[in-house]
Amino acid sequence: MLGVFPLLIGAIVAPLVGLNEGSAVPMGLILFSTSLLALGAYVILAKTKKNQ
Repeated sequence: MLGVFPLLIGAIVAPLVGLNEGSAVPMGLILFSTSLLALGAYVILAKTKKNQ
């Protein structure tokens, strides 16, 4: 499962990054949203481990 999720997210995000080739805004939005996704996963998984 750990190897599937990065490839799946990469396959979903790769076409979105190249939507507007004249601007870096789509890439920046993807970087920001995936960073928030990673932070949310960390907070959920790390906080539940500490409380148990």
